[in-house]
Amino acid sequence: MARKPQQQSIILGSMGRVFLSWRRYLQRHVAKAGCSIQQYHVLRQLRRRDCLRPSDIAAMLFCDRPTASVVIHNLRAAGWVSVMPDPANGKQRQVRITEEGVRILTAAEALLSEVRAAFDPISCLTDDEARQLSGLLRKMEEHVVRRDSQVENSEEGGEIERDS
Repeated sequence: MARKPQQQSIILGSMGRVFLSWRRYLQRHVAKAGCSIQQYHVLRQLRRRDCLRPSDIAAMLFCDRPTASVVIHNLRAAGWVSVMPDPANGKQRQVRITEEGVRILTAAEALLSEVRAAFDPISCLTDDEARQLSGLLRKMEEHVVRRDSQVENSEEGGEIERDS
């Protein structure tokens, strides 16, 4: 069922403002540790895994490869990651967290833990409202991801279906 463009604009605009406001709030606090929110997310993933490729980082940050390259370059310049050729495929690069990266990540995590304890953005919702919102957002996410996959497949020669 097609929705009015105004309704779509209101819903997606509100989602965007909530996301960006929360991200800006977290960024102000994580900056006290000396890193950006993007750098924080990359460092967290690198600590969990042995290494990541630049394409993995781009996908994780929902950005293009050149933007991910800038993030990686800045992390490397700060001494928080190392970048080495992949032993299995010399054309690929492996990004790994350094001891200094772990130190910065630990400081950022401590700051964000305090921030999250001091302010919960969903505290204005009842438990039922939070569950309902979570379910609705998950449903929208699945719908959008499914459509994105269809578009990607159509660019590779398949057909794209109309929304029903």
